[in-house]
Amino acid sequence: INTRADELMRILPKINEDINEEWISDKCRFSYDGLKRQRLLEPMIRSEDTKLLKKCHWKVALQHIAKNINVKDNIAAICGPFVDVETMVATKDLLNKFDSELICLDENFDTSAAGCDFRSSYLLGPKIKDIENSDLCFIIGTNPRYESPLLNARIRKGWLQKNNKIVYVGPKVDLNYDYEHAGESIDVLGEIMKGQHKLSKAIKKSSSPIVIVGENYFNYQTNGTAKYNNIVKFSNYLKINSTNLMMDSINFGVIHKSASTVGALEMNICPNISILKDTPIKVLLLIGCDKENVLNQVPIDSDAFIIYIGHHGDHGALISDVVLPSSAYTEKEATYLNNEGRSQKTNSAIFPSGASRDDWKIITAISHILEKPLKYESIAQLKERLNEISPNFQNYNGTCNMDLNSLILKLAQPKPNKVIKAIEVNQKQLSDYYLTDVISRSSLTMNKAYQATKQ
Repeated sequence: INTRADELMRILPKINEDINEEWISDKCRFSYDGLKRQRLLEPMIRSEDTKLLKKCHWKVALQHIAKNINVKDNIAAICGPFVDVETMVATKDLLNKFDSELICLDENFDTSAAGCDFRSSYLLGPKIKDIENSDLCFIIGTNPRYESPLLNARIRKGWLQKNNKIVYVGPKVDLNYDYEHAGESIDVLGEIMKGQHKLSKAIKKSSSPIVIVGENYFNYQTNGTAKYNNIVKFSNYLKINSTNLMMDSINFGVIHKSASTVGALEMNICPNISILKDTPIKVLLLIGCDKENVLNQVPIDSDAFIIYIGHHGDHGALISDVVLPSSAYTEKEATYLNNEGRSQKTNSAIFPSGASRDDWKIITAISHILEKPLKYESIAQLKERLNEISPNFQNYNGTCNMDLNSLILKLAQPKPNKVIKAIEVNQKQLSDYYLTDVISRSSLTMNKAYQATKQ
């Protein structure tokens, strides 16, 4: 990140042969101007008279929170796509002090098959750097060109340099390489496993087939267990029928679209908004959550008290009673886990905007004003807490252990589960790529790119 006088000027790729080589996506490179616009700079509370948000001091905002929260209230929290693991663990610890486990992500990722207990059920099993070496790649329910451009670059590299075969299951999409479209239904996998499809022969000739599944595959329909078992059985079929794969190898994985998802799963935070649907919520913490369609699914009481913690003025701030400005990822030291489960750390490139504070510090301040103090006051103490949950959080740039992969096979039901409905993909065309989050929606560059796709 290049800066001048505490202003973001340019974002360039950092060479890492294990992940991105020397590449970054267009959105990563050019959406940084969104970090300069629509920023929340000061705390705000909603006036009882005008019903409008008005600026106030931090102390006033925190006192207003203490005044409006009862220890007996049902308290819940929803975390958005840019929330770091430090903030999520602080939020989870705060809710636990109120005997609440109602914390989730603003997604509908179904983990009903294996839950969060086995990393193999939600991580990208094949290493990113090894994907280009797979001679047969099955892509199911995702458009990696828009959902994971860097991983897609590895797939394309294998297709260009090694003539690897790519098979796509889902609606037809515009990928930047040739692929065989096997159909729009997951039922085609059953036909392959029965030897009734022409791809059955291709599998027997392949040495290292892999399966890449989009999280949208689990979101689109109900019965996540059935869908998950189909994928597990198919990956097992590939191991048995290919020429070189071992039975304990990991040849399938999930692509997640949000930076917060894998970190949340690592600490057993549910990535599914459905856990809130049966509980009337009196107090709701929105941590960088701005998805209007997701928030409409939550049964919020008409007199519920909503607190928004985030860095941009978007839908989440619009519906909140208290707005607390927080630092963006360029303005703080924070930890994220990528699709491999690889722990990566950000460092502060510029100072936080206005009166904004790090998210976890805001959560800690709220815990003190509510007389439920958390036990950490510094980033070092918070990292010790992270290490208690999972040592993987502190294993920076190292991949995590997935030795229990063989147990996942035992979770699959012995009888086949038929999923008939066609698979859907959210990001089918280029216009779906540019405005997917609060930062890119605030970016003039991304908005111009979006308009260009409509011409």
